[in-house]
Amino acid sequence: MAQVREIDASEFTGRDLLKSFEDEVDGSKWVKKKVGEEGKVFTFTGGRYQIKIVANPTPNQKGNGRLSVGGHAHSWETLKPILSDSSFNEIYELFLENELNSPLVNDFERQELACCVILLFEIARRVENERGIDVKFLSRDEVDKAIDKALNCELGSSLTGIFCLGTKRRRSRYDVIMSKSNAGDDSGDGNDSGDDIASAMGHMALNDRIILGPGNLLARTNSS
Repeated sequence: MAQVREIDASEFTGRDLLKSFEDEVDGSKWVKKKVGEEGKVFTFTGGRYQIKIVANPTPNQKGNGRLSVGGHAHSWETLKPILSDSSFNEIYELFLENELNSPLVNDFERQELACCVILLFEIARRVENERGIDVKFLSRDEVDKAIDKALNCELGSSLTGIFCLGTKRRRSRYDVIMSKSNAGDDSGDGNDSGDDIASAMGHMALNDRIILGPGNLLARTNSS
């Protein structure tokens, strides 16, 4: 039977939730599942939809876990239209500054909330190893900055590149995002179609992608 840690997040803002994610990922209870069992389960309650993360650290990503919102996993492929919508920046800002049980956040659609939550977990799960953060990977601070920059410059759809592409291309996509200053300019590398999940998955091994397929109860992030 899986060990469950339930956390009342009703009065957490999005920023508080990120801090809680980081504290749990960095803590001693973030342990890999045993054979025949689920790993340590963390549930965050108090909002309209329950947030659930199953710890699943790997040698390359100590902060790895499987995440669901409202009992459903959400792929970046299905969430990309939300990231591409210029209004999502305002939604994300509302999420960061307001409590999960506030009317503003409770009014979010499940996919909107899922998109916000997964972005936070993408930040939190990046844990330094004994050698620190390798230059080809992205740190928590870098991912946080890239999210802020991309959403403010209407480059939200480009974020899937730093989450789903191979490690070298993630760094390249990060550099492209951070070099932008004009909203709507996503000319980047001249090949944005390569950031589509269907294309990206053709270049990645199983442990270098996000698996968040419809029908899976949980989402798994195995990449650094």
